[in-house]
Amino acid sequence: MLTFKKIKYWEGNCQKIFLNHEQRKSGRLKLKYKDREDIFITGDRSEVILNGDYYMSGSGSVILIESAKEKLLHIETRRKIDLLKIAYHLGNRHSPIQINHSWLRILDDPVLTHIVQGLGGVTKSIEDAFEPELGAYANHTTARASGALIHQFEHKKNDE
Repeated sequence: MLTFKKIKYWEGNCQKIFLNHEQRKSGRLKLKYKDREDIFITGDRSEVILNGDYYMSGSGSVILIESAKEKLLHIETRRKIDLLKIAYHLGNRHSPIQINHSWLRILDDPVLTHIVQGLGGVTKSIEDAFEPELGAYANHTTARASGALIHQFEHKKNDE
């Protein structure tokens, strides 16, 4: 079994591996590589595997992680407030959400589709890469996400 560890940057040739959200949400993953051998992708337990991450094996092989296309529910609304309400209710159900200024995306689910439509959402089933917001307790220090960094702040003394 080949073990791959995360590296910060790579310019040479590499093999692309397409992983869905479920596979990327943990920093560790064992899978079949090119239908011939098992590989183990390893990182800190608090990290998630992100689209665009590079991993190198002890033998020098490098892989690039890319997000696989998945069945998603694309959500838009006529009013921005309705989009915020839908995001709130999906968040209450701990559903991973990809957030844009004018739409939301979640993994396709008939129950959530019904809820979203009941809240005024206009839905469309699509296939695309799913890049949900990282959770509040995820290790954001290695993330290239554009979202806010939660629970990471610099403590200053009162006299500064």
